[in-house]
Amino acid sequence: IGDSKKRCWIELIDEVNNDPWGRPYKVRLSKLNSYQQPTCPDQLERIVKVLFPTQEPFEYHVEHEEKEMIPPITHKELMQACRRVGNSKAPGMDHIPNIALKTAIETAPQMFLDIDNRCLAEGIFPKRWTRQRLALLPKGSKPPDDPSSWCLLCMLDTAGKILERVIQSRVEAAIGNSLEDNRYGFRKGLSTIDAINQVVNTSKVAIAGTRWKGRTKEYCLLAALDANKILINFYFFFYY
Repeated sequence: IGDSKKRCWIELIDEVNNDPWGRPYKVRLSKLNSYQQPTCPDQLERIVKVLFPTQEPFEYHVEHEEKEMIPPITHKELMQACRRVGNSKAPGMDHIPNIALKTAIETAPQMFLDIDNRCLAEGIFPKRWTRQRLALLPKGSKPPDDPSSWCLLCMLDTAGKILERVIQSRVEAAIGNSLEDNRYGFRKGLSTIDAINQVVNTSKVAIAGTRWKGRTKEYCLLAALDANKILINFYFFFYY
């Protein structure tokens, strides 16, 4: 069986090399074409309204009192944030490929430094950079008319993400190790897997004893919150 698989794999590679647009290409293309996004305007509008409920308007109050001067973003900070951007990641509404934007930043960094530093000085985040390009991917064989049948991909402009990463680096440096050990979300080197492991280990320790002869066994309660699409429906604000 192993020799047969190896032989078929070699034959497939040879076929691709000899005819790039032949059978292997058509098979792969048919897989990609099977994921059709909804094109009906009414269906799209209904899906978007359910997945992105309308929010009440919020009036930002900007204080103009004297505050501590914010250090300008340095060339080093900009380049570090730029290097964290993957070349093959999908662009946002501006449709500018990441590799093209990174090349522009490396060629004319001062122009981007002036823009980002002005955002920091004025305490604003350009509204254009908060707009996202939406892509809908089907979840298995669920009915297409059901909004919950679609997985959402929302792509932001990379120029805004670079500014966010500069701010993130400064916030992480200012906070240091003062965050609680039980906080796992959005922390470098930690994930929900670590949180789940802690819950499991706590449960094992709690029930490891016995209910008799000293009553060393403890009771453990897990309270779960059904946060359906919390990252989509939660209303985010920027504060500087």
